[in-house]
Amino acid sequence: MAEKHTLYTFDYHDELLYLWRELGLSNIRLIHIDSHCDMYGLYVDRKKHKAKTRASLKQVNEGNFISFAVKEGIVREMQWIHDEYGGRVKDITHVKYKTDLSTFPFQIRQLVFPYPSYDFAHDVWSIEEFTEFEKYDHISIDWDYFALEGKPDDKKRNSINTFWELLEERMPANIYLCYSPEYVDETRDEYNALVEQ
Repeated sequence: MAEKHTLYTFDYHDELLYLWRELGLSNIRLIHIDSHCDMYGLYVDRKKHKAKTRASLKQVNEGNFISFAVKEGIVREMQWIHDEYGGRVKDITHVKYKTDLSTFPFQIRQLVFPYPSYDFAHDVWSIEEFTEFEKYDHISIDWDYFALEGKPDDKKRNSINTFWELLEERMPANIYLCYSPEYVDETRDEYNALVEQ
């Protein structure tokens, strides 16, 4: 890895929000490689690049720290990359899109009692589809993308290999790597090997 890169490691992903706050960051354009969206309570209009909170955000946790970051103006764009073992199929109650039929009551309420909206561009990709890594300065990687509990071992190895093939020469400057012990099979040695690379 080139010297211009800075690597931050965490056990729990919500620790990243506290780091961003400490660093005073704002308007981050983020690549988020994770089996989970970490946007609980967020309502996103992907066409207009806007977001609102549809649930009260009282306490930061691993499932909502991105929602806090959007609300606080820290993150303004997030490209979410996951594979078939993650995504909204597993996280349908977390982030809601304007196109979700289940948001219709929320949209009606917004006509009478509008919530504040925040600039937020968001899209979803597989790692093979996304081709613009070098345009971003921040990448957040949750180890559960590679080693989600129950993911077959051959798929774990393939995820790591594909990741390095695609990103080794195009890694953004700020790298945030999280282990997430509650969501992964015991693979701490493999995680540590990735950190060392």
